[in-house]
Amino acid sequence: MKINKLFLFLLLLLLPSVVAAEDNIHVVKIGGQEYTVNATAYENGYSYTVTTDGTTYIYECHGAGDVTTCSGRFVGNDDATVTEMSRMEEAVQHYETTYGTPRLEKIESRSGNVLMGLFVIGVGAFLTFAPKAAWYLEIGWKLKDAEPSSIAITMNIFFGIIIGIVGVVMLFS
Repeated sequence: MKINKLFLFLLLLLLPSVVAAEDNIHVVKIGGQEYTVNATAYENGYSYTVTTDGTTYIYECHGAGDVTTCSGRFVGNDDATVTEMSRMEEAVQHYETTYGTPRLEKIESRSGNVLMGLFVIGVGAFLTFAPKAAWYLEIGWKLKDAEPSSIAITMNIFFGIIIGIVGVVMLFS
């Protein structure tokens, strides 16, 4: 039983790194060809790096107020054709349509409530790793010489895991 609790505790520690990962690299398919698009947000704009078959295209947008200027260029390939350039820009447009434009505030902001998330994780951990103590706090103090059933302990563990996952989601969303 102690090994299971240790495994759950380690899994709970690893879960935030999985939940917090934000991926701005996506593969876009246009005309049967795959393009890898990497979106990056800056303080005054954003850029896309599009790669396919060793060709790299950088599309940058910079803004001041309501005015945004965008331009694209190939990197390390001087003999790129107009067709290749239009395909790269089409990959950028497909990315923006599917995933939206990268925003710095989206990447840096955290809308989750840290203290509430930590509190909920703590309650979930308490229910999971001390189910008998949790039962005594819930019901046992009312009853004289009572012992929790195995179903009550199992339910405390189950709901503790669920509450812990909810706390992690609250912390990172």
